[in-house]
Amino acid sequence: MTIPPDATGVSDWHRACVAAMKSAPLQPEQPLTTATGFVVECARELALAQVATAENAGGQGSSGTGVGAAAMVRSVIYQASVAAEVGRCERSAGAAVAQIEAARGSCGSSVAGTEPAVVILPNTVAAQGVCGLRVDPSGISAGDLIFWDYRDSAPTHVGVAVSVTQLVTVDPVSGGFVQRAIPTARDVRAKRVLGGGV
Repeated sequence: MTIPPDATGVSDWHRACVAAMKSAPLQPEQPLTTATGFVVECARELALAQVATAENAGGQGSSGTGVGAAAMVRSVIYQASVAAEVGRCERSAGAAVAQIEAARGSCGSSVAGTEPAVVILPNTVAAQGVCGLRVDPSGISAGDLIFWDYRDSAPTHVGVAVSVTQLVTVDPVSGGFVQRAIPTARDVRAKRVLGGGV
């Protein structure tokens, strides 16, 4: 599909969509089933640990720093995917962040030489929003990324699902990590970046 440059009545938004379709990966049918297994359970544990740390730090996020949602999601997904490789679920924030930065990957790329793939997400919510396989709301499971509040076709909020109805994200008021209900607005999207059944 192409739009001639001189076509009138075509919005910039439509032109951007057509341009994006040229490089966007083919999306298979949305999964209707939840993912299961060690990796998704590890993602749940790691995300909930962020809330426990925030509560112990007076609601100010990890060690009181107010780490952003995109960084939290990136760290949880990275560490859960590493857990599949090493066979144990451990929270190692400092080492994980350093390894993520050294790898400089995006959208599920893997660190060279690792099996199974270690998932490395981009640094921003908007860039993370294009990662993964879209999941039907009935198939949401722990470890899925939940995006909402889209502006200019990009999400502005992200969290990690810990159940079919709950997620962990950053509270916009306190800046601390919180567990809350998955939003039910029309613009909510769920994406799966971790494999299930591992």
